[in-house]
Amino acid sequence: AKLGTAKAAQLPRFYLGLAVMGGRFSPDDEPGSNFGLQRLGVGMRLPIFHGGRIRANIAANQANLDGLAVEYEKAILTALEDVENAYVAQRAFVAQHQHLQRVAELARRVSDHQQTLFVKGQALLQPALEAQAKALERDDDRVRADNDRLLYTVTLYKALGGGWQGEPAPALAPALASAKP
Repeated sequence: AKLGTAKAAQLPRFYLGLAVMGGRFSPDDEPGSNFGLQRLGVGMRLPIFHGGRIRANIAANQANLDGLAVEYEKAILTALEDVENAYVAQRAFVAQHQHLQRVAELARRVSDHQQTLFVKGQALLQPALEAQAKALERDDDRVRADNDRLLYTVTLYKALGGGWQGEPAPALAPALASAKP
């Protein structure tokens, strides 16, 4: 709008003027000799001698508009970058979660097998306990990866325009605070 106004300053301007004057009274005037004067004028103003100022104003407004367009494009590109980064991270955590889920299941089977061997008297307690500890560690890794996957899924939704401002439940707040990327 400012650029359009600056460009319109190059065009001639037309105007109408109306002036009304009342009368006056002095002691030597006869009654009823008050006078009135009315003027009506039509005019046109041409920007002949202001061309340099008008062109500079147009150039300044055009530069301002170009700057705003660049800022808008930068904001769009930043938003697209945020979406791409969140998507790539979320996909990586999905793959990692699937891998850790398979590893945790395999560790659980090894632990169960070692436990069965111990119960049957074919193995010592130490390998059974170590296998159980490793299975619990792998399960813990899987839970952490699941938490990261869910956090990056929320980050992806927010990057796509979710933008909600809700606070996490009090029980989840410490876990979410420690797991933020």
